Amino acid sequence: MQLTKLHLVSPTGLIPNISDRLPPIPETVPMRHFCDFCKRETDFIPIYQAVRLSSVSRSTIYYWMEKHWIHWRSLPSKRRVICRESLSMPMTCIPVQKGA
Repeated sequence: MQLTKLHLVSPTGLIPNISDRLPPIPETVPMRHFCDFCKRETDFIPIYQAVRLSSVSRSTIYYWMEKHWIHWRSLPSKRRVICRESLSMPMTCIPVQKGA
């Protein structure tokens, strides 16, 4: 028996995703900074990692930042990074940032 057609459908019936064949995106090493709210040195992560870690949308992260429910700091490049500890805190326990 000779096959004359190539099938693009996987055994599960789904077309394979091209990203499955690409190498994984390397994780960036968290940056250590002093968090003014946690009062200690903690890991700060980029927003895209906070999105993946918390399983919410990017706009939700920005909303949390606006409501001061998570801690962040701005880098000299104007990029914002998120305190990883504040992502794991209950939102009612995070102090409100005054004057920001």
